[in-house]
Amino acid sequence: MILYHDNGFYHFFGQHFIRSGVNFSTIYRNVPVFYLDRLTRGFLIPRPLKFNLPKCGPDDDTVICFDTNTNPAYLSWICRKYRDKRVILWFWNPLDSPARLDLMPRKAEIWSYSREDCRKYGLQFNTTFYFDDLAREAASSPSIQNDIPHVFFAGREKGRESFLSSFRQTVLDKGAEAEIHIMKNKGGLLDHTPGREKFMTYAEMISCIRKADILLDYSRDPDAGLSLRPMEALFWNKKLITNNRSIRNYDFYYPDNIYLLGEDSRDLGDFIHSPGRQVPDHIKNQYLLSSWLKRFDRQ
Repeated sequence: MILYHDNGFYHFFGQHFIRSGVNFSTIYRNVPVFYLDRLTRGFLIPRPLKFNLPKCGPDDDTVICFDTNTNPAYLSWICRKYRDKRVILWFWNPLDSPARLDLMPRKAEIWSYSREDCRKYGLQFNTTFYFDDLAREAASSPSIQNDIPHVFFAGREKGRESFLSSFRQTVLDKGAEAEIHIMKNKGGLLDHTPGREKFMTYAEMISCIRKADILLDYSRDPDAGLSLRPMEALFWNKKLITNNRSIRNYDFYYPDNIYLLGEDSRDLGDFIHSPGRQVPDHIKNQYLLSSWLKRFDRQ
């Protein structure tokens, strides 16, 4: 099995693929190539600088491409390159241009993280995932109990700055702390938390998540599939404030843990100051990277 993603994704999350059972080497001026263990039969590669992919081994039977930077021309090239392999394109973002689907090669299977997009466009569904290594780390991490509830958000601006700035004040008014890091869409940081003026690495985000009681998730499309933040809340045992209506369809949706903005009848302050509920491991394990890979084999 081969997975493809862009170079920026590797720099942010690459080490967690490796620690989740992925080995890697580099080709073409530090463009990384990941090799999954033999149990998953394959490797993950970000976008190379040239149209040249490592040869598949005899047991590699599937190519999985993330939607970022995978245009129809490049996917067609992959299909031609691997005529004897199964080729999958998995959308980890809302489908903003349905016409794009008509340009995709017929050989490629189109999957999405969004049940709504799957319903609208006849795609196959596979959830988002979280990294096995971080799940193990979270499971062994001691719980944090703050004297004052601590709400945390970090993400790109994406038209959310006004809401996030206002929401921070709402959290403060409810007697809680709020740490809001807003990264510009192209580099830099629009920070509403004093003392943070640089781009955050994912290791820094994990450090902040550890210290938080509640994570904030706010999407421009409340019916989109789940972002990484609900996965972080799930595995790090944090409560979640979100506007994502689709989260009610997931088996880890416990009202004690999740507050749905705009639809929840409870007072936000009551939720912030109330205890959460433990989610069983057998539910969490369905959202591991290793489980995500296996789900592509279920037709």
